[in-house]
Amino acid sequence: MTPAKFAEIKQQIQDAKKRSDMAEGAKNKIEENWSKEFSVNSLEEAESKVKDMEKEISSDKEKLEKMYNKLEASAEWNSL
Repeated sequence: MTPAKFAEIKQQIQDAKKRSDMAEGAKNKIEENWSKEFSVNSLEEAESKVKDMEKEISSDKEKLEKMYNKLEASAEWNSL
């Protein structure tokens, strides 16, 4: 292996470590934001929270539909 090739490989390793450190820092920042904004500390907790929120949304949509149907049934829309 030539000294130039060795230097090139060494630089590639340093670049990869730098990118890895930057990615780790970004990941940590995202996790801190999750913790502050949504009270979750991991991807698994976030996914679980999303599922719970989707269930709540579905339940709320069902309630809204029921209330709308009751309103529609109680009003005489043709006379308006």
